[in-house]
Amino acid sequence: MVSKIGRLSDPWLTFMNLSLLADALKTPLALIVASLLLTACQKTPEAEPVPRPVRTLLVQSAPVQTRLEFPAEVRARVESKLGFRVSGKLLERRVEVGQSVKQGQLLARLDASDFMLQAQASQAQLQAAATERDLARADFARFEDLYQKNFISKAELDRRRSQWDAAQARWEQAQANLSLQTRQTAYAELRAPAAGVITAVEAEPGQVVTPGQSIFRLALTGQQDKEVVIQVPEDQVQLLRQVKTAEISFWAIPGKTFAASLREVAPSADPATRSYSVKYTLAQQTTDIKLGMSANAALALPATSSLLRLPLTALVEKEGKTFVWVVDEKTSRVQENPVQVAGPSGVEVWIAAGLQPGQRVVTAGTHLLQPGLKIKLLDKTL
Repeated sequence: MVSKIGRLSDPWLTFMNLSLLADALKTPLALIVASLLLTACQKTPEAEPVPRPVRTLLVQSAPVQTRLEFPAEVRARVESKLGFRVSGKLLERRVEVGQSVKQGQLLARLDASDFMLQAQASQAQLQAAATERDLARADFARFEDLYQKNFISKAELDRRRSQWDAAQARWEQAQANLSLQTRQTAYAELRAPAAGVITAVEAEPGQVVTPGQSIFRLALTGQQDKEVVIQVPEDQVQLLRQVKTAEISFWAIPGKTFAASLREVAPSADPATRSYSVKYTLAQQTTDIKLGMSANAALALPATSSLLRLPLTALVEKEGKTFVWVVDEKTSRVQENPVQVAGPSGVEVWIAAGLQPGQRVVTAGTHLLQPGLKIKLLDKTL
């Protein structure tokens, strides 16, 4: 019973204290209780995050001669797929991968026995048509003489003339058929259309092939049939369209560079690498330059004052795009700003687009930032 009285006495003591406080302040007790309840219901405001200290840099422009370098590879300008124009069983293959061939050289041969039989049949049809034609011509000559003597009518002479014309047409048809069968027999041999190098073999003897099926891949090796190919990321394609020349150096030919001119920029990206192929034609091609050789392509961009220089630490990669954190001088908050990189310069990079001189960019602590985060500048003199 004592413990119950003790527990019940606490609210009573609190009520008595509030009564004494109301008498002392000469304030109604109900008003004091309402004030206490209202204060208890109010939420404590959340404290604003402490500004994150970062190091920044004021962007400035300067004239620069940027030099870009890309790994390159020597490829054939023209690489053809060679195949037979007729179907048949592949009887013989005379070349291997990497072998150089001359124009007109025999590469492979089909079993031509069926074509030869068809050619013999066409030859026999031609002889029969020639005999029929000669007989019709002789008949027409005899009936023409009879017509001159008025022994036959004009209608009979015309009928004999039409028979001779039909025989002549059948002979021409048989002759064309023989020519076709002769060509079919010749098509059983696959010859090189030009001098080059076999880069791939896609059929073996004993295999039955169809017309147009690829048997070989031939890379032409003429005077101007070699070119240098580089792969360029999508953010530098437009920049490289302005550069019409390049200097090519080969690992296998040290101490020597070759001039090259821009020939083609791929209109679409490679679906696997998402890069664009850029092709350069060598001004001087020697026998030392082989297909598949590794090379280095150096491209000098024109001097310009529109490029800005930033340290590498200022760049952030996100979802395949490059951006920097730009500081709002009024609010001291940061926002993402996409940029286009022109090329490296030691531990720095040149920015071609996306920034303006006078903007402040975060150079240290970029990985800890979020859009709209308030920051504290460690050094505003940079």
